Amino acid sequence: MKQMQTDWRKAKLDERTRALLELTEKATLDATKCTKADLDGLRALGFTDEDILDAVSIMAFFQYANLHCDVLGLEINPEYASMKKVEFK
Repeated sequence: MKQMQTDWRKAKLDERTRALLELTEKATLDATKCTKADLDGLRALGFTDEDILDAVSIMAFFQYANLHCDVLGLEINPEYASMKKVEFK
């Protein structure tokens, strides 16, 4: 779990989880670069359209919440905030 919190790329993950996190990172960096092929890749791993919608909705909620915290200088969880964060590539 600790590895997931600091750098999911180094964590031992199954193929489905890794693919979902890769899409999440891609969408976070530039959602306009997400393609049908990305979604088809998730479907090929057994994700349903509902699964993908749920994942994207959760991601969007956290981006929304983090944006508010960043702009307003809020620290919701000091323990989490003090953890080593990973920079996007």
